[in-house]
Amino acid sequence: MFVDMPLPPTPPTSLAPLPRLPLPTPVSADVLLPKGLAVNDYIAAFMRGFGPGPELGPKVFTDVTGQQLVLDKELFWSRKGPPEAHGYKIEEQGRAPYMRLLARAIAEPDEIWERQELHGKKGKPVMRRRYIARVSIVGYDQPVIGVFEWGPDGWSGITAFQAADEAKARQMLDLQRWGTRVYVRS
Repeated sequence: MFVDMPLPPTPPTSLAPLPRLPLPTPVSADVLLPKGLAVNDYIAAFMRGFGPGPELGPKVFTDVTGQQLVLDKELFWSRKGPPEAHGYKIEEQGRAPYMRLLARAIAEPDEIWERQELHGKKGKPVMRRRYIARVSIVGYDQPVIGVFEWGPDGWSGITAFQAADEAKARQMLDLQRWGTRVYVRS
């Protein structure tokens, strides 16, 4: 008999330490975008990280493991709150200048983790894939994460974000690095 087991809401605790992340990739500060651009300009900068094609998507990108991901401007659509409050979350948490780095986290990740989670609103299990990359800009390690969900049309984007500071970075990485690690940069 099959028993539907609830999925854990937080990372499971383990006696085994997490594997070490690769060293942060050094990048030039000119990868950061200026503040004050239009939302579509930030999205286009992100999409150019995946080669030629429509600047607002959709694009199909094949990642380092061979998985195809559907990328479009919906990746940055806020799903929180009532429908009338929805909009693009490009400028939330200072995310806008980091759009090229967010694309890089997906195109050239340090790690990819996969796990099954409960979908918050639907209460159903979904498969999620997390792309983690750390970059060093002028001595500051900046982790960036992309989250994708498996659905009837394949992998589609849920969100992409970066940490606000080093303390948040540690906490964020600990929360994202569980499940099955399907890729690590050598």
